[in-house]
Amino acid sequence: MIGASRLYYEEKTAFEHAASRAGRLHTPAGVFDVPEVSPSLRTLTDWKAVQLNIEHGLQVRVISPYASEADSFGPEFADFFWPTQTRLIPTSVPSPLVIADIESEALSFNCKARENYKRLDKPMGKSGRNEAMELLLSTSGRTDAGLRTQEAHAAWNQMLEEYGPGLLMDWTKQHLTAVGSDVLSVPTPIIKKEAGSVENALRIGKLLLPIAQRSTEFKMHGIHLLLSDGLFDVSSRATKARSALEKGIASWAMDYTTRDLFLSMKIDDSGTILNDRERGRIARRHLSDLLVNLQQSVRLSNGVLVAFNVGNWALGYLDSGADIAGVRLTGRPIIDRLWAGRKGETHELDVPPITSLRSMADEPYEVVKEHYEQNDQAFPVPSCMDPEPYWGFSPRDQWKYVARAKCGVFVSVGKEYREAAEDPSKPLRESLASRINDSGMRQELTDLSPSVRGEGN
Repeated sequence: MIGASRLYYEEKTAFEHAASRAGRLHTPAGVFDVPEVSPSLRTLTDWKAVQLNIEHGLQVRVISPYASEADSFGPEFADFFWPTQTRLIPTSVPSPLVIADIESEALSFNCKARENYKRLDKPMGKSGRNEAMELLLSTSGRTDAGLRTQEAHAAWNQMLEEYGPGLLMDWTKQHLTAVGSDVLSVPTPIIKKEAGSVENALRIGKLLLPIAQRSTEFKMHGIHLLLSDGLFDVSSRATKARSALEKGIASWAMDYTTRDLFLSMKIDDSGTILNDRERGRIARRHLSDLLVNLQQSVRLSNGVLVAFNVGNWALGYLDSGADIAGVRLTGRPIIDRLWAGRKGETHELDVPPITSLRSMADEPYEVVKEHYEQNDQAFPVPSCMDPEPYWGFSPRDQWKYVARAKCGVFVSVGKEYREAAEDPSKPLRESLASRINDSGMRQELTDLSPSVRGEGN
């Protein structure tokens, strides 16, 4: 048993039991309503946007900083979000729960997070050289002699055999501490559509977990899984891998060493199967089913299920059982891969689109501008901000404005979902179907919402 980091979940009796659950999560860091949407903080712009929203009345109860972006997290934000002597926010606004994304993709393939970690680690110099991490920060997502790098699982196994887990855990704690995480989440290698990779990732997670649990610097502990999007295709290999993952996590429900944990996950969707016109519907159903089954096991083991990088599909993730869904505020809502010979593509437009309060989709600024000009200089925005002609702002202020909108929209979506789940006068399925029908992602959210599909309990 974890002891001081024990969690307690208080389920609200008015909740209509669907695949998800609604209630209050009691933790050593405070008490939080779940399910909840968490803004994922990557840049200085993201941090500032969330700060402004809180100052203007938005109740942001969970935040998810990117661990590889620690240099965007300055002392002014620490003073604001975790005030010590001089409190800069009203006393009625409690400090948020911080669940940082360890970005374990950096330890499985070349990506922006890997580039960031190498930059952060560089000041250590040769005297602080961590050969174990140098090995993991040079892995590849596939086996190819021409790449001159090791496949991720082979590199992880070699690292643990030659160096043991200590150096990896020291590195993990260092980077999670730098962004103020309340949860120490141990990273694992990428899970592919192979049962063997599932078993190896879970084995490594359970190997690292006892070390994490002995750490007193963090209030809570967890395991982070990185899933390949190939895991959700229709092949027999993918089916077997999903089954192995569900069975592996289910076995934790009966194991006291894996109770009271934050089980977090992120999907490497570089293959774009989840958005594919032909294969997307089946892939999204497979993702929803996986979330439902993982949530059932997590609930039995008194844990918390967290999904990072959910894009604009947060509502579907919540309905499939995620207790916390992390939404990236700026940039593409996928992992930024870096391919050999070229840098990652940002695809940042001259004027960024803005997330619609009604549709939950990103709308081109031209559409919003036309609405603004035809409706007395107004368009729908979250209550924490005013409609403004952001397309005339400086590029930095444009991104800050759209980040505020996305944060406000999806934090509100989490609140809406909880209220709908607790409303005894109207079935959750009916409320959710109405919200999805008004969205700009009707098919995608339906595929991801078991309550709407009539599969809730």
